Amino acid sequence: MEEEKEIRDFIRGALEKEPEIEKEPVEKKESIPEKEPAEKPTFKKASEEEEEVKKEAEKVEKIPSKSGKVERLFSLAESRGLLKAIQIALKTGDAYTIDTFRDQLAEGERYKKYL
Repeated sequence: MEEEKEIRDFIRGALEKEPEIEKEPVEKKESIPEKEPAEKPTFKKASEEEEEVKKEAEKVEKIPSKSGKVERLFSLAESRGLLKAIQIALKTGDAYTIDTFRDQLAEGERYKKYL
């Protein structure tokens, strides 16, 4: 029994005692220059996006020829992306322009060019 008490005291003492750690001097390393933060992307507010689509749709509506409207939408698809061109087409409210644009996109899988 005396032995058990000694063992418990030894273990308890070992657990309570903080280990001694030899501290070595830390070498100073050359500091790596921090990169300049990249420009934060600017995101437009939804209302600004809607206003932009509305203005572009008005420009498309003013084009006198029906084929000219569709060609303008393809031009917008190239410069601003297919999604934006579709949004503009829908905003015009012109069923002929929307249908023709959609049909020409589907023809020969032309839409893949803009993805």
